[in-house]
Amino acid sequence: MRLRLFLAAIAAVSLAACLDTLEPPTGRFGLITVETFGPDDPNYIIAPTAVFFGQTNRSFSTFPADSCLVGFYTSTPVATGFLTTLGAGDAVTLSLSGLSGSLVPDTTGALIAYRFAGASGLAHTPGDTLAITVPGAVPGFPGTTINVRTAEPFTHSVVPVLAAGEDIIITWDAPTEPGSLMSFSLQYANSTGSGTSANEQVFCAFTDDGSGTVGWGHLAGWRTSVGDFRQVRATRLRYNSKTLDSRTELAIVSTFTRPLGSYTAP
Repeated sequence: MRLRLFLAAIAAVSLAACLDTLEPPTGRFGLITVETFGPDDPNYIIAPTAVFFGQTNRSFSTFPADSCLVGFYTSTPVATGFLTTLGAGDAVTLSLSGLSGSLVPDTTGALIAYRFAGASGLAHTPGDTLAITVPGAVPGFPGTTINVRTAEPFTHSVVPVLAAGEDIIITWDAPTEPGSLMSFSLQYANSTGSGTSANEQVFCAFTDDGSGTVGWGHLAGWRTSVGDFRQVRATRLRYNSKTLDSRTELAIVSTFTRPLGSYTAP
């Protein structure tokens, strides 16, 4: 669960690599994911993960706001063995509301990933600002600092099953500060599914203003899910990206997701 955001980025890299028959690109892209874990308020914690890619042409972007698509769904991580990852120093340091922590390199498997060094996460209040310092390595990913306002908690309305031709309007708690994005994944079993797990989804991203509409044209599979199996995953996302030089970008992404996950140390 902790790796989902940067695994999504890896999937995008995989597609680009399959289409690339020329020399590998020379870009460097760093992605720091900051997922909020429970138990719920007031005991939220974070345990960020960072990965620094080399030989890539990736950069950070979000799904277009106020749009939806129907697509395949799987909870299985994508393969990552062919990618190039870079070192970025001995430890990436965190600072949050007077507390500090560090991410240390884990070379298990094909990726070098920087993971939280403690057995428990770092306590925080969602909405606080997290500052991260990357020391840098030569050769490797260069050093810098970056910060992000962490994503605030929310609750949302029940996502109903309506008749054909009816849109679904979803409401949620609007944030106290602008600049965030909301996404909803409506997961279900389509006609080829077992009825006990999801294999398709309606994915929507919305401007984070407290309300969004899923058009009826996207909802046929949601209405007719095999075995009436349906589940919803909703995420508030805040991010910041920074261009370090002509071929290097770093992004930090903070998320608060319902249902709230539990942290397990790697």
